[in-house]
Amino acid sequence: MRTLLNLLLFLFLAATAQAQIYAVSFKEAKDARKYKNHLVLINGESVVVGEGKYAIFLEENTIKYAGSGKNELWVGDSGDPSFVPYKFKGQERVPTNPKGVLEIRGEEIKNIRVLIREQSLAGLAEEYRERLARIQELAGERDASPKASPQWFMAHQRMLSNYERMQKWMASTCFPDAAKKLDKEIERQKKNVAADALAERLSKAKATIRMVDTPSDLVEFSKSISGGKVAFKVQESMHIRIVYRTEISDERVKALLEFGEEGIDGFRGDCVDPYLDVDFEDKIPDRVFAEFWFGPEDETEYDRYATEYYRHKWGDHKAESLKMGGATIKRTLPPESVHYWKFREDIDLEGLVAHGLGHDLALLHYNTSLTKPVNQDWLLEGSAFYLSLEFFGRNNVTCKAFKETHYVHEKKKEGERDLRLGMRDFYNSLALELGQPIDKLATKDLYELEEFDVAKSWSFFDFMAKKEGKRGQLFLRAACEASKDKATFIQKWREKTNAIYEFGEGDVFKAIDVRWREFAETGQELGETARRKG
Repeated sequence: MRTLLNLLLFLFLAATAQAQIYAVSFKEAKDARKYKNHLVLINGESVVVGEGKYAIFLEENTIKYAGSGKNELWVGDSGDPSFVPYKFKGQERVPTNPKGVLEIRGEEIKNIRVLIREQSLAGLAEEYRERLARIQELAGERDASPKASPQWFMAHQRMLSNYERMQKWMASTCFPDAAKKLDKEIERQKKNVAADALAERLSKAKATIRMVDTPSDLVEFSKSISGGKVAFKVQESMHIRIVYRTEISDERVKALLEFGEEGIDGFRGDCVDPYLDVDFEDKIPDRVFAEFWFGPEDETEYDRYATEYYRHKWGDHKAESLKMGGATIKRTLPPESVHYWKFREDIDLEGLVAHGLGHDLALLHYNTSLTKPVNQDWLLEGSAFYLSLEFFGRNNVTCKAFKETHYVHEKKKEGERDLRLGMRDFYNSLALELGQPIDKLATKDLYELEEFDVAKSWSFFDFMAKKEGKRGQLFLRAACEASKDKATFIQKWREKTNAIYEFGEGDVFKAIDVRWREFAETGQELGETARRKG
């Protein structure tokens, strides 16, 4: 197994990034219409999505393509996520269907951006099959329970949630027609439940979305700081407030709030609802706890809004902080968590909301507070990646950058990377090969986390959420509680974990890591990695 993992990691990381999903936008609407059968609506813009086949490639974080003449993409089938337009002969991809190759003239291209890093159409097809298998597993759990029992309702709700997140994943990648086809199935499944309060929770949360008045003090600060050039609007839902520049459309912000509420509800469905009891409360409040602020890029204005409006103190590293794209501001009054970001036209707003809410939900659910000190940065990153990947299908916003070259065992010529591996395979390969044992990972601060630590954080959190049930959730809560005293952290966490798992002899952390590794090697990975191990 170790030899296989070494080989996989070597193949996957040794070359420059080749397996990328690109989004191609066009200079003119008439140019885009030529490709109407392949257009996907991403962030309000019609684009063609696919893998680079000819002339389009990523080199040192710069996308290269032919500005005039022919460019080619491997493209999927909008109505069939299982379709892969190529097969492999050795390391070479050859077409399986002429409809799977699309030529685009360079003169028509406005720009090309990476939509999903470390992913391929083959990887997307495997993720689709994995998501279907998860839905079938949950349907089996539901049908094995007494009809209309609490267990039945919980399994049914989780199955619906997985249908809906698969639909969202389809629409946000390159399968909008397949997403539409799910409407009837989702509606049919919803009608199986006559009265389910949990099913109503999300619709009630979405129904709270509304425009609210821009605070008068923010209006005055804007006049003072920006000279009236920058104006803000505000929308709220049950749990989220978004303060945004008027350049962002109201419809876009409403969609962001809907997406955020879906993520919160889905997190509850995975990590809270199935285990509710007198000793396991839902710590996520039904009020606004998260605020997202999208303001000017100008560094001076960015600084003044933070310090004068939000009363934020930058600390010892102010200069470095101001150069970054954003920051998180903690406050004692609701909303306690403010995700404070510079707005650019190309910014991934959905990614920011998903990642930020992942941090907030982990703090609320495991730490029971957004403002109490917690020394479990791996858990915050793991939760943020989980929310992003489960409910959004991509994770372009990270607190730690992935630098492939850091893990190259030896140089290989460009093109020798195994393109069949998908995004989750990439993270799992890092986690399995280089990830720290959980008790070592849990002692690291954010600045100490390496890329493989972040990969392990996601993979381990995914394992806890999907396989360890209530005891896994208690294990994560115990980590936050015990970590408040660094001197006794591991000892107290071990004691709490032994009690939770009713563990006798041996090292309980090692035993849990063994269970995680079995899951990661057989039940979590997608694509070629899982098939080779099977």
